[in-house]
Amino acid sequence: MTLRDLDHYERRAVHDIRAWAAGDRGRLDGVARTLGMASGRVNKPVEWLVDRVMDDPKVGEALRAALERANESLSRYMAATTPTAPAADAYGLDDVADIADLHLRVIDEQLAAVRRNHRNVFLAMGAAEGAAGFAGTPAAVAAFVASIPAMQAASLRAVSDISRHTGFDPSDFAERQFVAEVALRSMELGGRGTEETVNRLVGLGEQIATRQTLDQLQQYAIVGALRDRAQKMGIALTKRRAAAMLPVVGAAVGAGFNAVHADRLLGGASVLFRARHLSRRHGLDLGDLIGPVESAA
Repeated sequence: MTLRDLDHYERRAVHDIRAWAAGDRGRLDGVARTLGMASGRVNKPVEWLVDRVMDDPKVGEALRAALERANESLSRYMAATTPTAPAADAYGLDDVADIADLHLRVIDEQLAAVRRNHRNVFLAMGAAEGAAGFAGTPAAVAAFVASIPAMQAASLRAVSDISRHTGFDPSDFAERQFVAEVALRSMELGGRGTEETVNRLVGLGEQIATRQTLDQLQQYAIVGALRDRAQKMGIALTKRRAAAMLPVVGAAVGAGFNAVHADRLLGGASVLFRARHLSRRHGLDLGDLIGPVESAA
């Protein structure tokens, strides 16, 4: 089968997938630029202030503790098994593998509910953190420390849920690697010029699809490299969350941070897993599905 053989709905999906890969990040793109998330960094004046906050010994100690907990949550995820029965039940199927035969339109209906549920989780987390108040209070420091591993764990759970609902099995070690890569690279997927990151994820997805040996897959991730990426994500999360604790920018940054993070993570993961589903269902090359933007027929 070729791309031309897809029906109208799936051709439209391919167009949307390619538009996303080309830089169309969705409705919160303007908010992301305001928060500095479009470039993968907080805005420079804010970053300077955040660096001063992080230089405080108490905050530095809190950061180290938070990063350790974030790495612990990653290690637990990589060692865990993920039940797939709930995803199969959502479609009235006996096995998650049967989802591979479903039309993308059916899957998209379930993914909309999955994204909505996880987005609400991120928004609730943001509201709880914001209620702690300014950084100087013990409650705010505690919320600051807890928010990093909590955000990372929530990101892993969200991508894992999207994986299951598109018919993949996160209990498989290689699939867990892919889920972790997508979750930990969600910051990179949220910015401009992310072609290298997308290509890397596509390459890993193609290797998993062809079931290449574990040794070959290990060159991408394994826990050491994933832990390094988890640390980088933790630091990025820290800088953006710390910005919300500054009185001069807290209201503007804090109000939209979790909403933008959810939009980037859930949108990017959905695009990648929808493309993987089309690739598997129709025997198409994953790299061909995520390519230059074309007009949809």
